[in-house]
Amino acid sequence: MGRFEPLPTDPYQRAPGQYGAICAACSGETQLGAKFCTSCDALRDDAERGHTVRYAASRWLRLGARLLDTLIVVLLGMIVFVVLDAAGFVDIDLQDQDTLQLGDINVSTLIAIGIWFLWFAAVAPRGQTPGKQILRIQIINADGSQASTGLNWRREGLFQFFVVAPSLFGEPIISPPDAVTQLLGFLVFLVLLSDASFIFAGTDKQTIHDRLFRTLVVRIRPVRQHSAELRAL
Repeated sequence: MGRFEPLPTDPYQRAPGQYGAICAACSGETQLGAKFCTSCDALRDDAERGHTVRYAASRWLRLGARLLDTLIVVLLGMIVFVVLDAAGFVDIDLQDQDTLQLGDINVSTLIAIGIWFLWFAAVAPRGQTPGKQILRIQIINADGSQASTGLNWRREGLFQFFVVAPSLFGEPIISPPDAVTQLLGFLVFLVLLSDASFIFAGTDKQTIHDRLFRTLVVRIRPVRQHSAELRAL
């Protein structure tokens, strides 16, 4: 197809990812080839094929979901820590910092991660994490199809473990030298910062791991039935 040759009118005759400069959802001008309309955030493949239109999850929603996932682990870790202390599995005087052992905190964190993964296993088939479920957004493939459970485990499960793994360094789980711990912590921070910054680099709001796994993130809107449809039931 030549550079100035118009795209086929029928979207099914187009190669995947080929979109014109007019959005079929809002009829407004948008960036040529963008997966999401740059005017209304509609997933252009849905609009052009006549499907129910899904809309891009905002960058702030995505950031909020990521922070929620981390916050859930932190809060669960605190709850588990208090429960273990109350049950006598750890003997800690919270007023005396000398009795506070890093290993006890790490064990609590590990249990909290396990609880997070159990929650994640329940929502992974829907392309969500606990944070994404709370904020009603989900992962889909870049072609608009539903993301598989396996893809979600690779994309989100490994990523979440990568985020929290540095917190496990310390007795009795892992005990590397302090310099190694600090270096790994800095590298993780650098990778996360770079990954998040990529979401501002393009029109499709994709992070590095979105590009790696060829995924998009969309909002979930509740289905509202019109009165005529309700009367027909």
